[in-house]
Amino acid sequence: MPLKETDDVLKVPDWVPAPVARLAHLMHEDATKRGADAESIELVRRLTCDPRMKRVWNELLKRKRANYRTTEAFLHPVRSGPQTFWTREARTRRRRAEVIRTLADGEARAAVKKLETWARLSEWAGTNFIFSGSHIFSGYEGPKIDRQQHALAFLFHEAFTLALQKPQPMSRTDAQTARTLYFSMAKRIIAENTERQDERLSEAACVYLELADEIAPAPGSPLLVDRKHERNESIKGFVLEFASTTTEIFGEALFGTVATFANVALNRDDLTGEQVRKLVAFTPRR
Repeated sequence: MPLKETDDVLKVPDWVPAPVARLAHLMHEDATKRGADAESIELVRRLTCDPRMKRVWNELLKRKRANYRTTEAFLHPVRSGPQTFWTREARTRRRRAEVIRTLADGEARAAVKKLETWARLSEWAGTNFIFSGSHIFSGYEGPKIDRQQHALAFLFHEAFTLALQKPQPMSRTDAQTARTLYFSMAKRIIAENTERQDERLSEAACVYLELADEIAPAPGSPLLVDRKHERNESIKGFVLEFASTTTEIFGEALFGTVATFANVALNRDDLTGEQVRKLVAFTPRR
């Protein structure tokens, strides 16, 4: 679809939080300069300007009340801690470390530690690319960006990414079958390396697990389901991944927020918080 002459200008409503507005401008500018497809540009525009997003930002910035007064505490505060991973890449590496720990019965400490370190590094890279002094926010002059505002910008970018990537759920049976070859190789290497503790073998096992993860979701992935339904798989994939992210960030899925993000990102108006709750509830956990 050809772009209109005005498509290189993004008019951000004043109710959009400042860090999100800044990120939206830069994403839109980058997309138009490199001649991105119309879908990407329109997606940035919807996530920025759709009036439904105002409810999302208001909810995530809402403060608690006590004694009839508004406090400084957020109603949905962002979690913190060494094992809180916002990015999907970091959570994938964490799952890989847990698999090795289980298979090696606690003996592969070096490999586990290395994967956990990589998980923290990928988390830092994935969450701080906006705020680490890179070109994205080099000219930002708005209010100080706290962790809550950081989360809003991250969710904005994550919704954009998921809508373009269109992740697909997979049944546990299909995933196990698809992963069998690479998983079996990793398991054999780990078993043989229990006594030797050879770093090269540990790296080889990690490579096989990474290959398995590329083919099918690993145990613990939000994309694993009991069985697939051919209808609306892209919607379900978006909801499951995004709900996993909001749960990691806020400690709760925030079904209504996930539904609004999905409706806006996927250009729909029929998803409800209750439907999201049911989708997430019927997803098997570890």
